[in-house]
Amino acid sequence: MDWTKFCRVYRDSIENSNMDIGSLPPLVWEISHFIGNLPYLNFTSFQMHRGTQKTGRPLFYFGQRHNSYHRQTVPLSITFDHANTDPYILKNLMQTYQNLLISV
Repeated sequence: MDWTKFCRVYRDSIENSNMDIGSLPPLVWEISHFIGNLPYLNFTSFQMHRGTQKTGRPLFYFGQRHNSYHRQTVPLSITFDHANTDPYILKNLMQTYQNLLISV
């Protein structure tokens, strides 16, 4: 699905929280990245239970923002399958993310 359609589906799913997730084509569900925001959960380790539908998609969860040693910190948990997510690319993503946090 192109970016415009993805944004429309995403917006519709937020506005209609009762949307049947099964209405998405299985391939779209299987290859989607999942990004979660848990602003009230301060974690140092986090593992999400996965559903029965097998997917290899990466899961990104951001936790509660807080100040530690005069620095803003944001916990981030990443779960991925090495078969479809390259650790080298993940390392570059994490470095970019960390640089963005430092620059703010």
